Amino acid sequence: MVDPTETVVQADPAVIAGLDYWRDLPIKQQPEWSDADAVAAASAEIASLPPLVFAGEVDILRDRLARAARGDSFLLQGATARRPSPARRPIRSATG
Repeated sequence: MVDPTETVVQADPAVIAGLDYWRDLPIKQQPEWSDADAVAAASAEIASLPPLVFAGEVDILRDRLARAARGDSFLLQGATARRPSPARRPIRSATG
C-alpha cells in the first residue's frame, strides 16, 4: 500500500525523452516473426497503453529498499508457484 504522506517524485522530462535509446541498440536475440504486420500492430497497441509502473513509484520503491538495506525497515517478499512448462516432465510424487 502506498503511503499518502510520501512525496511523489515526478520524472524529469529529459529522462523520459531518453528512455527509448534501447530501440537503437542491435537486436541479438529476436525470433523470426512470420507476420511483420501483426507484430507492428501488437507493438502499436502496447505502445498506446499506460505504463505498468510509473517513475514516481520506482523512486518510492528505491527509497523503501534503501531503508530496508540500512536496517530501518524490513522487506517481505512473496511469489506464486511457477507453473510447469509443457516441455518439462511432471515430477512424480513419492507416493505414486
